[in-house]
Amino acid sequence: MIVRHPCRLYDEVEPSNILNMRLVEAPAPGPDGIKQQATREFLVSFPDGRDDEWLPERNVGQELVAEFLAGLEYATAEEIVDVAQVRMVLVVQQCS
Repeated sequence: MIVRHPCRLYDEVEPSNILNMRLVEAPAPGPDGIKQQATREFLVSFPDGRDDEWLPERNVGQELVAEFLAGLEYATAEEIVDVAQVRMVLVVQQCS
């Protein structure tokens, strides 16, 4: 999952998360008179502390986009509040 930053040549940065999505309407019909479709942009955060940025879908890794659209989110834990211990009990029934 690599984002190609549109303002920097040869700079490839892996985003840490997609924060939001928006649809951007095409400004005018194309040269053939056909109305262009709206495009998606994603608000992306970067792990290096750089400001969040809106990027067109073509500049965001497809795997990260698919995870975002499926509702998967990632976060970093700040603190472990409680630890629960789980024991599994195996029950074996004898056949009579």
